[in-house]
Amino acid sequence: MKDLYGLESDHDFLVGYHKSSIGFDELWNSKPRDTRETVESFYREQEADVWRQVYLSEYDREKKNYVLRVCNLIHHLFKDKNVKILDYGCGCGVFSHYLYKKGYNNITLADIKSRTLDFARKAFGSKFKYIEINSDTPLKESYDIILIIDVLAHVFNPFDVTRHILDHLNTGGLLIIFFEKGIHHTHLEKSVNEREKTMNYIYGKCECLKKDEVFIKR
Repeated sequence: MKDLYGLESDHDFLVGYHKSSIGFDELWNSKPRDTRETVESFYREQEADVWRQVYLSEYDREKKNYVLRVCNLIHHLFKDKNVKILDYGCGCGVFSHYLYKKGYNNITLADIKSRTLDFARKAFGSKFKYIEINSDTPLKESYDIILIIDVLAHVFNPFDVTRHILDHLNTGGLLIIFFEKGIHHTHLEKSVNEREKTMNYIYGKCECLKKDEVFIKR
């Protein structure tokens, strides 16, 4: 990020990070976020999420350790570095960046049109493939590993999204998910209320390796 934004030091980055958050809540609350368009427009209108995701992955110890644990788990279970990986709702591509550093080279980033996806394309270029999500069923290929981390509470139809994703996960494939329970910040109440139904569907299709987070598709 420092190179892309012409930043010379960690101090410059931290100043930019704090400045980016000014007006974030006000923008979210400036209109009802009760349609797909009003929610998705929010992610096109602000760049704070870019700064936040990079900050958390580099400067927040708990978040960085979580990213590393996910990547180490994948490395432990899949030695073949050419397995097909989908980072669904990738944001800036933090998880994929760390997986690429571990040698995985068949990674697809998928997200709605947003400042974070724009950043990922600029940062990683041809290292990854990209899917711009513009419907509930954007996937055409199947994958060995799918990550959908901190995504489902932000979409209108998490159950339908999850069903589509599992349809495109190979048998024996790995699903890593993080679907928060509470309503925080930009979470959608309707989506959080679908959490139980969504998780029950996953449990019906997969073997659980870690409660509510890591699954192998049957």
